[in-house]
Amino acid sequence: MSDSQRILNELKVAREQAARLLAALRETSALSGSSGPRDLYKKVTGQSSMERAVAAASRTLESYDRMIEEVQGGHVPDVVTMPSRSGAGRMTFAALYNARTA
Repeated sequence: MSDSQRILNELKVAREQAARLLAALRETSALSGSSGPRDLYKKVTGQSSMERAVAAASRTLESYDRMIEEVQGGHVPDVVTMPSRSGAGRMTFAALYNARTA
C-alpha cells in the first residue's frame, strides 16, 4: 500500500470518528436543552461548553474533509513521527496541528 493510500485510509477512519463524535455532541446538546445544569463557562464567556465542543468538532470534521480532498487530488502531506498521549504514532502534519490546537 502506498503512503498516500495509507494516509487516505487513516484520514477516512479519523473523519468517521469525528463525524460520530459530532453527532453524539449534537444529540446530547439537543437532549439537555435548557433543562441542563447551569454552565458557568457560558456565564463567563457567553458560549456554553457544549456549544464550544460542537464548534470544535465541526471544525475538525471540515479539516478532515479538506485533507481528504488534498490527498485524493494527488497531494501527499508530510508525515512526521511524534509521540502522542494516545499512542497513535505517525500522524500527518495537518492532523498533528489539529490535535495540538483543538
